[in-house]
Amino acid sequence: MASPSLDRYDPDQAPTARDKGFDKVLDGIHRGVVAVDRFINRVIPEEFNPFYYLGGMTNVLWILLVPTGIFLWFYYKPTTSDAFSSVNYLTAVVPFGGIIRGLHRYSGDGMILMAILHMLRNYFTDRYRGFRDVPWVSGVVLLLLTGLVGMTGYLLVWDQRALIITTAIVQALQSLDGIVGGLGSFMAKALLAGNEPNNLTLARMFFLHVGPAVLIFFFLWVHYLRLHRPKIWPPMFVTLLTVGAVVLAAGILPIEKTLAAGVPLASDGSSSIVYDVFYLLPVLALPNLGGAGVLAVLLLIFGILFIVPWLPRKKHRYVNVAFVTPENCTGCQLCAIDCPFDAIVMVEGANPNPRNKELAVVNDDKCAECGICVGACPFHAINLPLAGEDMIKDKVVALLS
Repeated sequence: MASPSLDRYDPDQAPTARDKGFDKVLDGIHRGVVAVDRFINRVIPEEFNPFYYLGGMTNVLWILLVPTGIFLWFYYKPTTSDAFSSVNYLTAVVPFGGIIRGLHRYSGDGMILMAILHMLRNYFTDRYRGFRDVPWVSGVVLLLLTGLVGMTGYLLVWDQRALIITTAIVQALQSLDGIVGGLGSFMAKALLAGNEPNNLTLARMFFLHVGPAVLIFFFLWVHYLRLHRPKIWPPMFVTLLTVGAVVLAAGILPIEKTLAAGVPLASDGSSSIVYDVFYLLPVLALPNLGGAGVLAVLLLIFGILFIVPWLPRKKHRYVNVAFVTPENCTGCQLCAIDCPFDAIVMVEGANPNPRNKELAVVNDDKCAECGICVGACPFHAINLPLAGEDMIKDKVVALLS
């Protein structure tokens, strides 16, 4: 197998005449992301660059959500008559209850923000194709689960805002009757456990808050399953910075006071409803798009996100895919055994040396450019074009001399 062409994407190179339209825009954003990284790395040590740990910061906030959520659970009563009063008791009477509730609230906001930034960064740096398709798809599922957990968290308070959101959700579901007769009404009744909100409604909301939260652990495992040495947890400095930001927000931005769900809205507008744009953007879009429109937009967005790894691109962005020198390959299979991404297969009868039956072949779409195969091969048969074994040895010798 001949050495691959080095005519691949390099963020330091200006776009060529072949780059047009959307591809050219993505390349420009990619170059911008790299430029921002370089600037930050000149200001602070590279290992503390927070943009390298957006996924890890999301995990920190998730871990902070779990114990604070369990603490809230100790005092919460999932009934229409007691839910609001139990939350108020926790906030006003329980020692540090208001702070812990704030930590839970702002950790959720921070988690969704970090998750979106993490996804955007991976998209604009093209880290979602080939062997990264599983992390991308599982990440979309995690984003969907996080949104569901956050949305139901607001409903469990059972204040005026929760009642408005519940009514909006029911109306959005009922709008589906025009597409499939009776489907929307059936889903609305299943959510409410009847025609009107009741105690079973909050019980189901509570399940939809805790159940997806448990699923997040499973999909996090899937998310990291095919990544070699993923940055699951950021350095201590970044971790403390993340936790400190949430504690600061909980301390200086106490959660807004609301009224119980049964209290009617004041006609003079004095009882205004505060909506969290991080989670409740679909609710804010209802007046303009309607229930069916919001559902259609959400389905479209997540549908596109799910298929993004397989959308065609004009060129391959990876710049340092491993290649095999057939004359040196003995068919020993060591590189294929050590490759954590199943990017190397042994092809029988392809080796130009008649004494060797098999030849190692690299799948470009799965190669992570990690170099593990280079270290596994004792015959110098596999290498990285931009960071070969000889290049690295020369650099080490130059540094030591």
